[in-house]
Amino acid sequence: MAKPTHAGGYDKEVTENCERVLVTLLRGLGPWKESVYLVGGLTPRYLVPKGKKQHAGTGDVDNRRRVGNARRDRCLSHPLKKI
Repeated sequence: MAKPTHAGGYDKEVTENCERVLVTLLRGLGPWKESVYLVGGLTPRYLVPKGKKQHAGTGDVDNRRRVGNARRDRCLSHPLKKI
């Protein structure tokens, strides 16, 4: 999906589906969810108070992980495979 050039180019349903993927991902990560940070187009949804102008939307889920213990990080692949 190409990034839209204006706010009207984002499909509300796609953004809502991205949010569902985020919830599924966080639930599936179990204890590792504490090391995952949301970045990108979904982030403003959780930072901008309701009633204020909302972010245009997104078409993907961007996240980053905090680097940690190598053995523990290898174990992260197990819950991700289940998802």
